[in-house]
Amino acid sequence: MSKERECGISIRQIVGERRYDTYLAIVKAVDDATCTVDRLIDEKEFENVRLNVSGTENEGIVITPKIYSTVLITTIDGYEWFVSQYSEIEKITIDSQTDIVINGGENHGLVKVDKMVEWMQKVYNDLNTLKAQLSTFAVTGNGAPLGMVFNPTVPSPQINNFENEKITH
Repeated sequence: MSKERECGISIRQIVGERRYDTYLAIVKAVDDATCTVDRLIDEKEFENVRLNVSGTENEGIVITPKIYSTVLITTIDGYEWFVSQYSEIEKITIDSQTDIVINGGENHGLVKVDKMVEWMQKVYNDLNTLKAQLSTFAVTGNGAPLGMVFNPTVPSPQINNFENEKITH
């Protein structure tokens, strides 16, 4: 036996050998930050499989798999399990007190859609007021209204024109 192998065996004997098993499973149910799965190898059911480090809803990152999707579950200590890979994701929830950077942050921040539409509605109303005033404003000298016609082509802003429904904050 090589010296390297003897050393490895000795180290495992000193620290103890741990097993970190991983199995393919099907998601049966999701509840907050845990799920219930059926292991494919023997159809054994596992409950309270963690979706994040704490198993607590809305803490850190919670990746929620789709029901009936395939996942890999891995044991933490031989007794508790967590989902380590997902075939399909229903949603990802991020609870962070600091910055969240998506795709390098090149597009700056996400738009606060309600506030943007509120502001754009005011601009739209101002343009309509300007249109009305221009059509009735008398030209100095002859007292006749300005003959210019101004018709804005921009429709009234609606949230669904700007909202990315897949990302909320």
